[in-house]
This record gives sequence, structure tokens and C-alpha cells, in this order.
Amino acid sequence: MGNPKRLIIADDTKDQLEAYMFLFRSYTPDTIIDAVSDGESLVKRVRENSYNLILTDNNMPGMSGLDAIQEIRNFDDKTPIYMMSCIHDEKLERLVKQFGGNGFIRKADEKSLYELKEIITKYLK
Repeated sequence: MGNPKRLIIADDTKDQLEAYMFLFRSYTPDTIIDAVSDGESLVKRVRENSYNLILTDNNMPGMSGLDAIQEIRNFDDKTPIYMMSCIHDEKLERLVKQFGGNGFIRKADEKSLYELKEIITKYLK
């Protein structure tokens, strides 16, 4: 069996982070899941480790998820990065793509669970 897949999630809301981790573990129990609560920590971890998938909130203390995507793309142009946000703004969605993100997922949207499952399956199974 090869190396385990790795996922990192950045979200400053602890309950949300724990719920996502529980959900993702149910989809891919062998995946190593790291969690951080701000953009600076996300960039630091991605510099130090190799991930198969990066998921980030946007509105976090310090560096935003959007700024983190832009910073990560300065040294990693391959790892898929998806923005997750409760605030759906078409401008933000365009910026995510412009800064090198792979997609945008609405957190509070019922369809987002299906999207997340598809993304997790695509990159982590």
C-alpha cells in the first residue's frame, strides 16, 4: 500500500473544523488530515509538507484564505486548492480562480456536502 493521502483544512471556526474533519474521515479513513485556524499557518504547513488537497475558509484572522492561496501558488502550482465560504460572492469566486484556486464551495449550501464528497473522492481515494 502506498503513502497515505494528506489533506489540510484551514478554518477559524473550531466547531466547523471538527465537523469537516469528522465528515472527511468518514469518506477517507486512511487520509492524514491536518487542521489550522489561519492563513499564515496554512501557508507554513503547505511549505513543510506535501498535501493531496488543500481546503480553506476565506475570512480568518490575519491572512485570509484568498491571500493564502496566492502565497501558496508562489511555491506550489500543482496541489488542488478549494475555497470554502459561507459568503457567496461571484467576485470572490472569480478571484479564487484568478489567484490559482481550483474551485469555490458554499459552506451553508446543501449541495456543498455532495461537492465536497466528490472533491474528496477525486483527490484522496
